[in-house]
Amino acid sequence: MSATLQVTASLSAAPECPYVRCYSEQMDLEKAAHYLGFEVYHLRYYVGLYKQDKDFKAIGRFLGPAMQDSLSYSLLVHLRVLLTFFYPGQRKPGDCSVRHFIPQFRYARSTYKKQEIEKIRRHLSKRLVHFNSVRWTEADKHIGLSNYSHCADHIDELLTVFEAGLEELDPSIRKSYTARLQRFQRSEKSIEDVLALIKRAEECLKREDATKG
Repeated sequence: MSATLQVTASLSAAPECPYVRCYSEQMDLEKAAHYLGFEVYHLRYYVGLYKQDKDFKAIGRFLGPAMQDSLSYSLLVHLRVLLTFFYPGQRKPGDCSVRHFIPQFRYARSTYKKQEIEKIRRHLSKRLVHFNSVRWTEADKHIGLSNYSHCADHIDELLTVFEAGLEELDPSIRKSYTARLQRFQRSEKSIEDVLALIKRAEECLKREDATKG
């Protein structure tokens, strides 16, 4: 993690109250942390899976292209949510960002080029969550999963800083966030186990095909 990344948490809310005044709006941070944990766990899981199974090719070979595409889309949806969490842009009522939790959250934008953030934000908006003509008018300008993965690494850096800052918040907020992460960690198969199962299944299919032949 870059040494220039830092966080300063100086919250004006009373310790027993999991609310912070920000953008003239109250936000229930305990509930927000619960849902944030869902996004964080799944982004890290899909990025980890992608790095061990480039472009989800092994999964695609065994389960088909639709499943392969669904994993790519899942990674990108969670990336877009967390990109907006750290880089909120034009805010709408109800939007929750990192500064609701830590108003003095600081990080070095130089760790990832601002123009790359804006480029990826635009692509995720136009290509993923809106049915926009960019899909076909700029079909030759698709960023590609490898570039999205680099952005996800940057977001993970920011998450590491954010998680350190949670230590300064009300314990109920921190507990809500970590409990959500731990719930998925306990119930989910590891990435290594998933890929091992797929490899064994592929080997079984090959033996069956050889027998039939």
